[in-house]
Amino acid sequence: MGDNVGRIVPVPGVGFPFYDPSWLELSVTEPELIERWTMRAARYASNQIRRAAALGYRWFSGGGDMAGSGGPMISPQTFRNILARPLRLIADTCAELGVVYCYRSDGNLWPVFDDLFGETGIQAYGEADRDATMTVGAIRARNPKLIVLGNTSSALLVSGTERQVREDVRRQLDEAAGERFVSGLSNAVVHGTPVRNVYAMLEELKRG
Repeated sequence: MGDNVGRIVPVPGVGFPFYDPSWLELSVTEPELIERWTMRAARYASNQIRRAAALGYRWFSGGGDMAGSGGPMISPQTFRNILARPLRLIADTCAELGVVYCYRSDGNLWPVFDDLFGETGIQAYGEADRDATMTVGAIRARNPKLIVLGNTSSALLVSGTERQVREDVRRQLDEAAGERFVSGLSNAVVHGTPVRNVYAMLEELKRG
C-alpha cells in the first residue's frame, strides 16, 4: 500500500468541451442542464476516487483546461452555475477520505480563482501558468494553503538560455518558500526543447 501513496491517479475531468460552440451556448441558455451533466461526471469521478483510495492511493489529478492567457473561457457566474457544485462534491469526497485532488488547467484563472480554489475546497492546482501571470508568489499571496504544481514556462524552456531557465526556477523556489510547491512545467516539454535546458531545470531543482 505504501508504494501507491506517491503515485498520481488520473480521474475523469469535470468540465465541458470548449471546442464545441454549442456547449458554450448551452452553458448560458441552459445552465441547469449542463450542471446536471457535470454533476454526473463529478459523481463518477468521486466513485473512482473512493475505489482508488481504498487501495491506498492518495493523490488524484483531474480538472480540465478552461483558460487561455487572457482569462477563462467562461464567466465567473457561469463557473458558479455549472462547475462549482460538482467540483465541491469531488473536493468533499477527498476531504472525507483524507486524499488530495489536484485541478489542472493552464492559462489565466484569476477571474475564477477564489471560486475554484476557495469555495470548492480543492487542495491543489496543477499547470500553474507563469506566462499567464499565475506565479507562485501571486498564488501564495491569494491562497497560502493551496498546493501548487508547475510554473516553469514551456516557452521559456524551448527558447530561453540555460541561465534564464535556472533563474526562473530559482525565482519559483524563492516565492514558494519551501512549502506546498512542486516545481515543473506549466504544460509540457515541447518538440525541439534543448536537452541542456531540461537538465538546467532539473539541476536547479536538486539544489533546492
